[in-house]
Formats: sequence, C-alpha cells, structure tokens
Amino acid sequence: MLLKFCRYCVFDGFRMQIETTTGFIGIQCQIKSNGVRKMKSITYTLLLALLWGMNAEAALVSGNVTGTVDTFADPGNIFGLGLGDTIELNVVFDDAGLTGMGGETVFFNLPGNTMEFTVGLLTFTEDMDTAGGVGPTLFFFDGVLSEIKYDTQFGSSGLFFSFIQFFEGSDDAGNGIGGNWDMGSYTESPVVIPLPPAVWLFGSGLIGLIGIARRKKS
Repeated sequence: MLLKFCRYCVFDGFRMQIETTTGFIGIQCQIKSNGVRKMKSITYTLLLALLWGMNAEAALVSGNVTGTVDTFADPGNIFGLGLGDTIELNVVFDDAGLTGMGGETVFFNLPGNTMEFTVGLLTFTEDMDTAGGVGPTLFFFDGVLSEIKYDTQFGSSGLFFSFIQFFEGSDDAGNGIGGNWDMGSYTESPVVIPLPPAVWLFGSGLIGLIGIARRKKS
C-alpha cells in the first residue's frame, strides 16, 4: 500500500518537512533562524526527523489460517486432496484502522493487502476473485476471525469459494472437495519491513558529514 504522510516540526531553529511513503523517505529542511548553524545540529535534526517520520509507515501484519477437507472429497479431483487433508490461507494487510472491538472487515481489493490460498496442487490469490462487489474479505468480531469470503472460477467450469467458515472447490469434471476453516488456528504477526536503500545511503551520508565537521573543528 502506498501511503504518504507530511509533517512539520521545528528543531534547533530549523523547520522540517518530512514526507514518508512505503519504501521511500524524503526530507526537506528550511532554515528559519538567522546566522550559520553548526553542521552537527543539522545532522541531529535530520536524524531525529528521519526516525520520527518512519513511525508513520503502515502497520502491516501477516496472518495464517488452516482448513480441513472434512465434508467430502471426490476421487481424482484437480486439487489432489482427500478427506482429512488441509488447505491454507496466508494474508498480509494493514491493520492500522482495526480496534479489536465489534465487527470489522478487512478488504483485499485495496492496494497492499494480499491473500493467497494454497488448495492442494492449486493456488488462488486476491486478484483472481471473480465475485465482484467488495471482493475478497476477512471479517473479525472482537478481534477474532469469524468469516472468510472469496470466490473464483478457473478453467471452463472449475471453481473455488469460501463463505463464512466453509470452503468448497470443484474442477471441470465436477470432482470436488468441501470442508471447514479452523478459525481457532488463525495466527497473526507483524511484517518486518527492511529499510530501503535510500535510508542506508542517507545514513552513510550523515556519518560522512559528522566526520567532516569533526575534522574541521579539530
């Protein structure tokens, strides 16, 4: 998800405008006070602004839930699954707006939110949903996963769908599977976003400026 934030702060006589986007951080500095400031003050100001601006990044989390083929499994189905086999759903989404109270919906037709079903030999993603409307969603109640909504078609008449806690799929020959999600198996963890190369270059530049300033002072 491409997010952009603009903030202003005043530190040591400098007015800072910080713009941050996912994967990129840009900083502009405008001197408001009269006179010449020491390079070290500028460096500290930029460093503080950088760290502060990075906190505005999206709160991405990854989630995983499994389901069991426990309703039916036709022999020779395209998924290669039998009774007792499991399927898996992996998601990544921004949970910044979730409160963990009442009913809340996560939409996967939004940029940056991803959904991937591993159903035996086949894989289905959020962009393959063919139901239209709001697209694939997860529904939480009081912070607990309670519904998975997804619907896709493949081949000439194959399909896979998930509704509430039930899933079903079939191939062109009509051989299919059916089962239930184990909502209690849902786990969630923060997504670690590595620092972009631009930040590393910026940090290297700061170290170089500090070194120059110290040599001039000595």
